[in-house]
Amino acid sequence: MHKRGVELTLQTIVIAAILLVVAVVLIAIFTGKFSWFNVQISECSGD
Repeated sequence: MHKRGVELTLQTIVIAAILLVVAVVLIAIFTGKFSWFNVQISECSGD
């Protein structure tokens, strides 16, 4: 019974993490087609 509770907790964490990633990706798309991501890469490659 305790083992099942641990599995449920891990499953909840995984689902929450996936939802968080999806939300971040959607926000990035809606706020300028990954413009922030491209800016970060530009700063890293050229100094």
